[in-house]
Amino acid sequence: MKRHVAPVRFETLGRMVRENAARRSHRSAILWEAGGAGAASGLGAPSGGGGEDRHLTHVALNAAVNRFASALARRGAGRGDRVALLVGNRPEFVVAYYGAAKAGAVSVPLNTRLSGRELAYILADSGASLLVAQEDFWPALAGRRAELSALREVVWVGEAGPPAGARPFEAFLAEGEEAEPEEAASSGALASICYTSGTTGLPKGALLTHRNILVNGRNCEAVFRCTESDRTLVAVPLFHVTGLTSQLIAMGYVGASCVLMSRYKTEEVMRLIEKFRVTHLIAAPTIFVLMLLHERCAGYDMDCLRIASYGGGPIAPETVRGIKARFPRAEAIQLYGLTETSGMVTYHPDEMALAKPTSVGRLAPECELCTVDEDDNPLPPGGVGELCARAPNVVSGYWNKEEATAEAMRGGWFHTGDLARYDADGYYYILDRKKDMICRGAENIYSKEVEDVLYTHPAVMEAALYGVPDRVFGEVPRAAVVLRPGKSAEEEEIRAFCAGRLADYKIPTKVRFLAELPKNANGKILKRALRESDPGLQAGRV
Repeated sequence: MKRHVAPVRFETLGRMVRENAARRSHRSAILWEAGGAGAASGLGAPSGGGGEDRHLTHVALNAAVNRFASALARRGAGRGDRVALLVGNRPEFVVAYYGAAKAGAVSVPLNTRLSGRELAYILADSGASLLVAQEDFWPALAGRRAELSALREVVWVGEAGPPAGARPFEAFLAEGEEAEPEEAASSGALASICYTSGTTGLPKGALLTHRNILVNGRNCEAVFRCTESDRTLVAVPLFHVTGLTSQLIAMGYVGASCVLMSRYKTEEVMRLIEKFRVTHLIAAPTIFVLMLLHERCAGYDMDCLRIASYGGGPIAPETVRGIKARFPRAEAIQLYGLTETSGMVTYHPDEMALAKPTSVGRLAPECELCTVDEDDNPLPPGGVGELCARAPNVVSGYWNKEEATAEAMRGGWFHTGDLARYDADGYYYILDRKKDMICRGAENIYSKEVEDVLYTHPAVMEAALYGVPDRVFGEVPRAAVVLRPGKSAEEEEIRAFCAGRLADYKIPTKVRFLAELPKNANGKILKRALRESDPGLQAGRV
């Protein structure tokens, strides 16, 4: 049964930014340490907290957003045009994202850890005409400009001089006007194309509308009971749906503040929670594990934290107990969702965190879930099947992928690819990935994408990727390969080969060399057998 809540307050993201400026003009919208983010483009003013901390108030954010939208309009970019963002957790990302939304354009957040090959594919597939690029991540694309025929302009974020033809972010903003532009988007208009890897090895762009995203913001308000007095620490990347929709936009939905963390370090998370009196944190279980294991964890004053939320991967019951012990004033709330759901579809409330520690919780507002068998027949409580979702925050499909859309959205339900069950109390449990997805921390790794790279190595005849448990990351990828007759290769050679073609988190942590891969009678590789026979797993070292 769906849980009903208040209607969504805003029609569009641009209207949300504008109304926050009118109602909460001088409250902080985003904050950051000047040495860590945003120093180059001149954004922000001293936050008044001492030191070099800076912030953008809601009114200042709206002015910068209007300038970005106006500068886009001057270039003829508007409704439906794609604007790619290769930027870390910096104020420029926030301004560009909301600016594109106000102009009616579509943001394409890019995973900054992808290889040049992966980035070029997404840019080409999305047809992005403008790229906002941070100097730290530009080298991956520097030699691939010729492959990107649709890309007309690069807006440069960084202290170093821009490459030939690129426009500094500050100069780009200066071309725009602060006056409020005409509304160029609607509730059902596309706001973002967020790419998520597919089992074919090619990323798929999930189509998130303004309404999809704002419904998730409304749901976060209901689940976390957020108000304008809250302050979240964005320690996960803004290119992830969690950082983007469940933190940045969810805080914007209630007029609260976001503290931007430009580079992840475990102790920095704790330091920033103490310094900025953070009340709300969403992080991968890995981050909480590393915090709890840190030698200085007990020394930081983090009693300000009232929400400690986690998701994106499996969490051990002992980690939940550790969170409850270390943050006794905080509610421990687990979230489950996907890029295609624009955020959460379930949440595990604090009062059940220890009673049902392996559950991902119950239905989020206005969400419907079911588990189905191979023929899409609904299953009763306890039955294990594919988890399917139907909700106003579920996307309509994938960019340029009609077949994948039809397959995923069949019968009016989004098929998640996760195997799950639910109990008599309506609590859901994720059991496995239907298509061999590996969850390393908050990053999803699809086996076939890595296997396709392994198969291009001249010495590899067969390859299989599988996941093994890991205390810190939840799971890590490992590979088993069969070499071609007469060929030889070393483990580090294979890993180095992958390093030039894949994001770092997708590289197998270990490579096993086997005479043959275990297979069933139909010739299908038995990955469960690979996991069970893994030397590290047998020795208890993982």
